[in-house]
Amino acid sequence: MEAQLIQTITIILTSRQTPLYTLKPYIPHLNLSLVLSILSSKILSSYPITLLTFFKWLQNHITSTLSHNPKPLLTVLPYLFRNKKLSNAKSLLFSFISFNRHHDLHNLVLHPNRGLPRLSKPLLDTSIGAYVQAGEPHLAVQIFKKMKRLGFIPNLLTCNTLLNALARYPFSHSILLSREIFKDAIRLGVRPNTNMFNILIYGYCVEKKLKEAVKVLNQMGEFGWLPDNVTYNTVLDVLCKNGQLNQEKNLEQAYDLLKSFGKLGYVLDDVNYETLIMGYFKDEKADKALKLCVEMKDKGIICSIVTYNCIIEGLCQSRKTDQAINKLNGIIASGIVSDGITCNTIIHGYCREAVVEKAFQFHNKMVENSFKQDTINCNILFSDLCKEGLLDKALKLFNTWVSKGKTIDVVTYKL
Repeated sequence: MEAQLIQTITIILTSRQTPLYTLKPYIPHLNLSLVLSILSSKILSSYPITLLTFFKWLQNHITSTLSHNPKPLLTVLPYLFRNKKLSNAKSLLFSFISFNRHHDLHNLVLHPNRGLPRLSKPLLDTSIGAYVQAGEPHLAVQIFKKMKRLGFIPNLLTCNTLLNALARYPFSHSILLSREIFKDAIRLGVRPNTNMFNILIYGYCVEKKLKEAVKVLNQMGEFGWLPDNVTYNTVLDVLCKNGQLNQEKNLEQAYDLLKSFGKLGYVLDDVNYETLIMGYFKDEKADKALKLCVEMKDKGIICSIVTYNCIIEGLCQSRKTDQAINKLNGIIASGIVSDGITCNTIIHGYCREAVVEKAFQFHNKMVENSFKQDTINCNILFSDLCKEGLLDKALKLFNTWVSKGKTIDVVTYKL
């Protein structure tokens, strides 16, 4: 009886003339044993798209108990891998994992039954990617370890996908796991690339483990790779922003790193300098920050408005707002269009220095030059004018704002 059913359903599936809805009368007979026999049929092995279509049809027509069983999926996947249907295979895996809360598939991959196809490298590689995509890198790690026990060499993309997920996944010991996977991958024969090193460096930097990050950076040369812009910017960022007691030493190390980057032949950009400049301003070393600005200019590095805004913000926070004005004039002269952030920062800088009159004059000058005001900069200036007792100017600003039909918010009225 079962053999006859298998033959009949197989004929229907391989016939181009017979639509799938003709299978409906056979649904009551589709138990696990029958489904596995059909999916593993030698005849259907030459029809990967037909197998895929039938599997999807099964998911919508059989009982939930059977559709949630991972065995049919593990039976059909080898045929998809064999016929290079990798995207279809990963899609099926991800879809199944998404609702498989009890991790039956994961358990079966780690402890397979004899009646199922043997575990293959493509299956394990793709499963790792699918579990990462589903937001469960800790389960992907266990599959990676299964690959290691079986002696399979994972794809470089698989390793990088897993490492990247661990570096960004908020659970304890993730960076230790990353380091372990990195070492295991190399032992298995994976040749790392710059991206793999960058991911590991990023993970260490996230956990403020600067020494380890620099150690990995120095290790790149052993494998024939050089750091790139991403590598240096990642390390520069943590050196300049980690806020440790030895911040001055960190900034010196960051500057040395920047110099070594240039000596290796890399073209430095404004982002490289921006990170260090803000680090100097944060550490109240405005002179060194400005020296870097001159160095950028001498090297012909064109700053974006974002970089200029960082410099202006640093000057204003250092109570050097007049110098920030000079920098703004340089921006305008070079043809770069300043934005609301630039002007708000300078207004706030003057107000911080308690020279509200200068803030008011600057505001009026920018308005004369067609600067489009926003509610934020007006509220900043309006507030400080009131605090300094310059109520006539505050009222003038308010009336001008209203007369031009500008938006007044709750903050403005509270001031």
